[in-house]
Amino acid sequence: MHDFNRSTYLRKGYTMNRIVVIFLLIFLGMALLLYRAFYLQIIRHSDFVAQVEDLFKTSTTIPAPRGEILDRNGIKLAWNQRSTLLKIVGNLDKERLKNVLMPYFSDRTQEIIELLKAEGSVNIKLPESLELQLYSVKGLEVVPVYSRTYKGEAFSHVLGYANLAGEGLSGLEKFYDSILKGKPGELLRSSKGEVIDKIPPIPGKNLRTSIDARLQEYAYQLLEETRKPGAAILMNPNTGEIYSLVSYPGYDPNLLSRGLDEAQWRLMAADPRGKFINRAISATYSPGSAIKPLILITGLYYQPQQTETMSVNCKGHYNLYDSSGNLIASYSDWYPLGHGVTDYIKGIAVSCNVFFFELGRQVGIEKMREMASMLQIDGLTGIDLPWEKRGTFPDPRWKYNNVGEQWYLGDTILTSIGQGYVRLTPIELLQLYNLIATRGKVVKPHIVMSGDSERMRIDIGGVFDKLVEALTQVTTKSGASLADRGTAYSVFKNFPATVAGKTGTAEVGGGRAPHSWFAGFVPADRPA
Repeated sequence: MHDFNRSTYLRKGYTMNRIVVIFLLIFLGMALLLYRAFYLQIIRHSDFVAQVEDLFKTSTTIPAPRGEILDRNGIKLAWNQRSTLLKIVGNLDKERLKNVLMPYFSDRTQEIIELLKAEGSVNIKLPESLELQLYSVKGLEVVPVYSRTYKGEAFSHVLGYANLAGEGLSGLEKFYDSILKGKPGELLRSSKGEVIDKIPPIPGKNLRTSIDARLQEYAYQLLEETRKPGAAILMNPNTGEIYSLVSYPGYDPNLLSRGLDEAQWRLMAADPRGKFINRAISATYSPGSAIKPLILITGLYYQPQQTETMSVNCKGHYNLYDSSGNLIASYSDWYPLGHGVTDYIKGIAVSCNVFFFELGRQVGIEKMREMASMLQIDGLTGIDLPWEKRGTFPDPRWKYNNVGEQWYLGDTILTSIGQGYVRLTPIELLQLYNLIATRGKVVKPHIVMSGDSERMRIDIGGVFDKLVEALTQVTTKSGASLADRGTAYSVFKNFPATVAGKTGTAEVGGGRAPHSWFAGFVPADRPA
């Protein structure tokens, strides 16, 4: 009986101990939960509130104004018009908006608010001080807008344009986009619409160009008066600075920068004259007689004595015979009565085709091609504009690869007067005349002001001096008839300075008008 009671007592004591342990564990668990709740809700309260606020912060990009583009004298060619886009993005605090706008717009305030509610957004001109206050209006997004403005159509192919998003899409706007566009800023607002932080945008850098605005407009006006597509470039051959680069017709870049609807765009793009083609650098043409200086350089360099003493009796046509004396073809001079006895100086002055037919036959296409490569006649100039196109100075390999035919002597004859397969851009041809003007200095054409752009010098002895003498005769040689008169004499006979240059006319076939060229430099002895 005694042992039984003791056993029962022990069992009861064991049970009580377990209950106490369980109770203590529950108590400790509750204590830990209470402490954790106290820690989270009291001690860390501000931290979590900040985290929640972070989740509901809004960030708005502040566009950076693009840099301006100026001419060499500081005249603005491309600049910004600033406005502000107001856009509803939530529950608009109309009362706050009204209070902010009222001091500035007075009786127009309600009209602006109603328009905003009806359209969802409105673009208006605001002072920057008011713009900053509007950032605190709940439910309202405030975005500065910079619309690009351009001086006019005459500058379209130089400047290009930037779209509404501030991206440069052509011209200098595209080529120097990374410099012009700057860096956007950022605006942070709390969930209550309060401005927390503002990182201002970094404006793009301005570009100072070598363009002379008045000269550019004048050159465009002259081309416009002809009503025919064309191009004109005026450049300092010593520095590479371009004073004027015009392609006609142009377009109004202001229309494109502000956005066109599809119908407007199609109307502009369908213009048969090709408004968007930069003919100065992106279109190739047969240079005609304007290429003759290159052929003469080839002769004076590879066979100097023979070329200097060479003389032909031009009777208005040139007969080509094979080795057996059979007539292969007959080629006409531009002057059907002929120029009579002609040497290389007269040949350039009166642009005698017969002289250059014979000179081309003597030097051959391989020497012509070799000289064209030496002078980089058909290579990219590296001008700071997008989409420059490379021209073609052909040779037998080029013809076989591109036409699938062998080279004939007739091809050489046509090449010697800038016909056949020869195609050059105006900027490429200008580089040839720059070389002659500077007696072999190769410079990189550029529109944005920079340092000396000399690349190299080409030394071919006194050939350039002889060529300048001949090119001067083009504008100064008088004569009783066209047979003896410089082809540009009538234009420059009263000019105040001596001009060295060359005319060119290239037939294009299909009943279309020929290409007409003039390339040259002034003054002839020390061009600038």
